[in-house]
Amino acid sequence: MSAVQYIDTYEFTQLGQDTGGELPLPRFSRFLGGLPDQAEGSAVKWSLQGERNTAGERFLRLHVQACPRLSCQRCLLPLDWPIDSDSRLQLVNSEADLDDMPDDEFGESIERIVGARRFDVLSLVEDELILSLPYVPKHDVCPSDAALPGLRDETPPDAAVRPSPFAALGKLKKD
Repeated sequence: MSAVQYIDTYEFTQLGQDTGGELPLPRFSRFLGGLPDQAEGSAVKWSLQGERNTAGERFLRLHVQACPRLSCQRCLLPLDWPIDSDSRLQLVNSEADLDDMPDDEFGESIERIVGARRFDVLSLVEDELILSLPYVPKHDVCPSDAALPGLRDETPPDAAVRPSPFAALGKLKKD
C-alpha cells in the first residue's frame, strides 16, 4: 500500500486499489485553522480503498485516525479529541448526479462525491477530519471541576433561605 496524493477514481475503483499513509498533523493547515497548538509528533493515519458493487456503482472507503488537541469550551483547558472515522462515499460522474440518485436499499442517504481523473486524496482526508470535529468540544468532566469543588453545579447557599416567588401566588390562588 503506497501513499499517493492524486488518484484516478475511475481506475482506482475499477481495479479495487488501495492506498494510505501517515502524515504529520501540521500538513493539514485548513483543518488546524482556529485550533490551538498541537502536541509534538501528532499525526494522521489514513487509508483509502476503491470498491465496485455488482450493479457497477463505484465507492471509496476512507478510514482516518488522528488525535488533535482542541480547547474545552467549558474550562478552556486543552482537550485531546480522538478521531476514528470510517466513511463510504459513492462516486458519481457529475454534480447533477449528486442529488438525483436514490437512497440505498435501507432508505438511508448515501454520501456522494464527484469522481475525477485527478482526485486529491489528501483534501478528502482533510475534509473528513474537519467533519469529525465536534461543534462544541468539552471534557466529560473538566479537570478544573475537581480542583474547584463548590463552584460548579451547586445551588447558592442563600437559595435555601429565600422563599420561592411563586409561593405567594399559590397562597392567593387558594384564598
